[in-house]
Parts: sequence; structure tokens; C-alpha cells
Amino acid sequence: MLVDDELILADTLQEILELNGFDATVATDGFKALEVSREIAPDIVICDILMPKMDGFRFFQEFKEKISPHTPFIFLSAKAEYSDIRTGMLHGADDYLIKPIKAVEIVNAIKTRLLRHSQILSPELKRVEKLERTIGLITMNEFKNPLTAIIGFLDLIKAEVDTLEKDVLLEYLSYIDLGTNKLIGLLSKVTTWYDVQKRSVPTNNGANRTELSNILAQNALEIAKKYHRTNDLALQLRFKPLINLSPELIKACFTELIDNAFKFSNTGDRVLVTLYSEDNKCIVTLEDSGSRSCAGELMDYEPFTQFRTQVFEQQGLGIGLNIAKSIAEIIRADVEFLNNKPQGIIVKVTIPLND
Repeated sequence: MLVDDELILADTLQEILELNGFDATVATDGFKALEVSREIAPDIVICDILMPKMDGFRFFQEFKEKISPHTPFIFLSAKAEYSDIRTGMLHGADDYLIKPIKAVEIVNAIKTRLLRHSQILSPELKRVEKLERTIGLITMNEFKNPLTAIIGFLDLIKAEVDTLEKDVLLEYLSYIDLGTNKLIGLLSKVTTWYDVQKRSVPTNNGANRTELSNILAQNALEIAKKYHRTNDLALQLRFKPLINLSPELIKACFTELIDNAFKFSNTGDRVLVTLYSEDNKCIVTLEDSGSRSCAGELMDYEPFTQFRTQVFEQQGLGIGLNIAKSIAEIIRADVEFLNNKPQGIIVKVTIPLND
């Protein structure tokens, strides 16, 4: 779709594009372009900015809202000022071409944008683009809080460096240390999640299988210590299976599941971790008797969400469960969430052992 009120230029561009194998439709104003777009559903739009009745920016917004939010869009204008280019790109345009334009430039721009669009539409690359956008929007807020604390206490130290007592200095440093560790944890979790979602994390491919029970026991004990609840942890690890995952991915998979068992239960409530075999499958169950969550919440869970933050004052990106599920998918394992009786949750991870 070509949208330009300069008829001679529009006809020339149409001829050039048709000679290069494109089916080009011309509209001389934004209203007519919207009407035609509903009929032909263009694969890409090239639109002038300075037009009567409806300028290019308004047409862009109308097109994205009423026709298609995903169609590639190229602005075309005689203005070469930086502010104009920046405005076009801020509106969400995919490219910006400046008149006068050579035939090869517009043809290459169209081919590039159509190729990029077809790649984005593939399931894997479309997911990667969504991940990049989501991480950029969501993590900014979570990273901002510890960064603000670190900077704030550093400013206090600098302002009071000549009069600061040792115990106060140590207290300030402890807060800086806490914020730093939180940033490291957030970054590690985002990196793991991002890599697993892209499927760029290599598995062992059967060459070096990892023994599960020792890592599971060590991981559970570390988490229990974090909550000062080692007496609440019970382990029943009945055999030592070898699975096709690295130790790092095994730990990443089970950390959030075990952590939730402690997080959503109270001190004194037992957290039971079992490991057994059944029908050539490895079964891991994590049981708690807490009253703070239910299986339905975990089954309906989406990444970058959190559970009832007004109740639990929970912080974080809310991607841990998605990490666990995604890693499980690598080895075709199933993750189920069941209601424990009389209360609590049972997480059941079933890992096939035939490979």
C-alpha cells in the first residue's frame, strides 16, 4: 500500500514496485487508504507524512488500531530533520525513507522489512521478540528498587564520611550488600529464563547424565536454611536416577518449586521432598501444608506476575515457575500442581527415563 498525495511520485513508485514483482496499490490520502486497506489487507505500508486531511502519523495510528497492529510500516517524507525522523520512529514505524529516493533504496527497504516480519511471525522468533520487549519493560521496575537503595546509602556514606560511626557504616554497607545480592539474583533468574525460552541452553544430549537425588537434597537444604526451617524439611529420596540435564538446570528447575513450598507455608509446617521410580519414570513430589496458596493459582500462573502481592508483600519478577516448566519441557517432563489434603500444595514432576 502506497499512501501519498503527490500523484506523479506515487505512480512512479507503483511502477517501480510492480517491475520488481510487487503488487502495489496507491491511495492519495489517509481516509481512502484505510478504506482500501480493509479490502486488500496490505503486507506492508509506505506512507508520506505531510498529507492533507490526515497526516501520516495519524494514519499510522488509525491503521494500527483498525487494520493491523503488526503490518510493517515505512514513513516517506521530504523532511530530513532529526526531530521528524525521531517522531516517526517513536510512533513505532519500522523504517524512514527520505525523498528523493532511489528505486533500489525503496525496493531494498521493502524486502528487508518483509523478511524481518516473516521471521518475527515464526513461532520461535516471535517468542524471542516478545521476551526481549517484556524483559525490557518489566525488569526495569524490579531493578530500580535495589539500585535506588544502593545509590541512596552510598550517598549517605559520602555525605557523612567524616563523622560516620563504625556500626552505622556497617549497617549502611549491609543494605548495599543486600541490594547488590538482589540485583545479582534478579539478573541470574532473567538470564536463565531468557536462555531457556530461546532454547539456547544446551542439554547434555545423553553424553553426561546428572545424578538427580544429591542435587535435589542439597538444593532443598539450602532453601530450608534460608527460611531458618531445616527442622521442617523431610527428604525421602528412594533411588538415584540419572537425567539428561546439567546440574545448573536441575537446580534452576527445582529452586522455585521448593522455595514456594516454604514461602506459602508457616514455620512448623512440614515440607516433604520425595523421589521414587514408577513405570520407567522418575517422580519428584514436593508437598507442603500451607494455607497461603492453592494449586489453581499455580496452574493458571503466567510469567511476570506475582501471587497476591498485597498479602505476601512479594517482590521479584514472578518468572521462577515458568523457568521450572520450561526446563522440564527440555526433557519432556510434566509438572503438575495438586491440592494437598487438608490444605497445601503437592507439586509433581514426572521425568521419563527411556532416553
